[in-house]
Amino acid sequence: MAELTHMTRDQIDAAEAAGILSPKQAKAMRSDLAAREPVPGSGTPNPASKSVPKQAGAVIGDEDNLRFLRSFGDVFIGVGLVLLALGVSAVVALLGGGPLFLLAAAGSYGLAEFFGRHKRSHFPTLITALAFLVFVQTGLSGLTAINGVVAAVITVVAMALFYARIRLPFCIALIAVALLSLLFSLLSQVFPTMLYSQFGLVLILSGIAIFAVALLYDI
Repeated sequence: MAELTHMTRDQIDAAEAAGILSPKQAKAMRSDLAAREPVPGSGTPNPASKSVPKQAGAVIGDEDNLRFLRSFGDVFIGVGLVLLALGVSAVVALLGGGPLFLLAAAGSYGLAEFFGRHKRSHFPTLITALAFLVFVQTGLSGLTAINGVVAAVITVVAMALFYARIRLPFCIALIAVALLSLLFSLLSQVFPTMLYSQFGLVLILSGIAIFAVALLYDI
């Protein structure tokens, strides 16, 4: 059984305001917390708390013990989303590709809203986030008026906004991927010879930087 953490009323309110908890989840946690508090004016425990352990805060699953898959249903949905993304990509390519991939990115974002904010299903949301990243980058790269560096910058901003809205931690890893793409785009324009001759070194330094930021985030 996963370890549990305790949340006070103020923490529940803050988590709901930040979009980390849905209104339904916050309401359930406030009810759980109320069941553990003494009956007002009596100093005696709430009768409803007899069936639950006495704790100072409401209970929520430990965020460090992430349940990536809730059931086989998540796997089934994930496979369907992968096939859908591949199918959309093939159809868009047949239609000429380019900016049309941005429409596919908008569709991926819509699915992420449903699975990420409404259902809080981590695995399906990861698939939609990956599709969003690929479709945005591919669509922007197909615009002749935008060079590679500008397209990479817009992709980084798009992924940052995606994370700010969906609020699932693995989206930060996708921001790192977008930043890596931006780095390669910059080097290919400013130092093209160095990029190709020192490609392995660039990868090692990039990996160290991302690893260090990941450790700081974990701390």
